Amino acid sequence: MKTTGTVGMFLFAALTFAACGNQDPSIVQVRGLAMGTTYSIKYVERGDAASATVSGAIQKSLDDVDRLFSRYRPDSVVSEFNASQGTVEVGREFCRVLKDALQVAAATDGAFDPTVLPLFLLYPFGDVVDRSRMPDDEAIRRALESVGFGKLEVGDTTVRKRVPGVMVDPNAFAKGYGVDRVASALRESGHADFMVEIGGEVRCAGRKPDGSPWRIGIEGPGPDGGVAAVETVELVDCAIATSGDYRNFVEADGQRVHHVLDPRTGRNRARRVITATVRAEDCAFADAVATALMITGPDGIGLVRAAFPQRHIAVLMFVIGPDGAAERVESGWQG
Repeated sequence: MKTTGTVGMFLFAALTFAACGNQDPSIVQVRGLAMGTTYSIKYVERGDAASATVSGAIQKSLDDVDRLFSRYRPDSVVSEFNASQGTVEVGREFCRVLKDALQVAAATDGAFDPTVLPLFLLYPFGDVVDRSRMPDDEAIRRALESVGFGKLEVGDTTVRKRVPGVMVDPNAFAKGYGVDRVASALRESGHADFMVEIGGEVRCAGRKPDGSPWRIGIEGPGPDGGVAAVETVELVDCAIATSGDYRNFVEADGQRVHHVLDPRTGRNRARRVITATVRAEDCAFADAVATALMITGPDGIGLVRAAFPQRHIAVLMFVIGPDGAAERVESGWQG
């Protein structure tokens, strides 16, 4: 499961606007901080709509996601749920998003699992005091007792814990959902052409004023073993999300520990997948699937396609080949 140990996860800053170019219509750019990372939003202004109205809609969307899914805010819905036992009233939106995440969990046999938090909290990149040591076998065994997507029962407005200690970690789908919420706000404000990016997760709609599509860079392994832009893709009315093990990792007990845990074992898998990029209609779904593919490898693509035949999914992965070099794996990517 992909997650982040950034304290102050949902940090918001004032929106800043910049008109790009002098053409009419023009592109307006919005930048700021959210979800412990940066965001960049571009939309095409085709009239006299007030920027203040759009900025208010964007800010409300970010605030709503913060209220629902910030683990670092004690009064958020997810924090109150995690601190409670039994059945908790969480509201329709929380339940809807969590149900979607649980569908991906079921489709991938738990390779993606939003209940992974008890495990994540054990590791040096989690909310632990000692960041120099790995958890022992007994600690992992105990945490696994509270992990498993089948240990949640989600209703229309309530979530019930079937096992005490179950907690939801939204970090592997919340950024993607934040992108989707902002995209919806832009559409509701009358803007059909935009690009929304939060921490590398992206959703685009329509086109630029000159009729060209939005162009997004994809990261992957570079020639020196680092990270590089491997290609640029054109996105029209779809989203893209990438998960990788090359940014969020620590050194503990003499080994490299990356932030993608297998929720079924409580451990890092032997390094097989370097990055997984997923293109789909919505970003929350792409975010969750990209996380799952980091655990399943290319074999998980078939699982997702079988479970969601109505969705248009494209995948670009970089995996470790037999000779130890990075290999490119595609499925529907060029379509």
